[in-house]
Amino acid sequence: MNVSPHPARHARRQGTGAPGASRRPWRDSRLANLRNLRTVCMATFATDGGFLRPLPESKGPAATMMESPVVQFYTKAFFEELARRLNEDADWARWGKALDMKIVCTAIDVKRSFLIDIRKGKVSTKEATPDTAAKYKFEGKYETWAALCKGEAELQKLIMAGKIRFTGPMPELMGLAGPLNRIVMVARSFPKTF
Repeated sequence: MNVSPHPARHARRQGTGAPGASRRPWRDSRLANLRNLRTVCMATFATDGGFLRPLPESKGPAATMMESPVVQFYTKAFFEELARRLNEDADWARWGKALDMKIVCTAIDVKRSFLIDIRKGKVSTKEATPDTAAKYKFEGKYETWAALCKGEAELQKLIMAGKIRFTGPMPELMGLAGPLNRIVMVARSFPKTF
């Protein structure tokens, strides 16, 4: 039995059919209106200066979305956005009240270090040096930090493999797995470029 293809589909594949019809008519109309495309965490999103993110509930239900800028990964702006989001995060609040610690994260190949300072759950960040006083220090290459933030690797496995070097009391680190994983999950959750 000889089955012929659907006439309309066949016409679209061959570029024939209605006059002026293109092979992919959606491409011209949808993409022509986009001013800016950014690649973020392996996905492409249309932007016009930023992304939308929900407002904190304390701001009221009237305005539900506001613009959230795309930040460059492993910069001061990235760590400031991380701190802001952690301070607004309900899951973080469960652990936060009891946490007082300082963490220095260093990308050794690009010579950038940042201090994550947590006091009674309130998170602040600032630029630092690898020698900045902190109980916990993590050092790795930029590409390793990027893989962690993209979700391609997990913190514990990177430490065990020696790709991220940890300095500090190891037994305490195991007890902080929940809060550290929450920091990683929040870092993965917002738009960034690498």
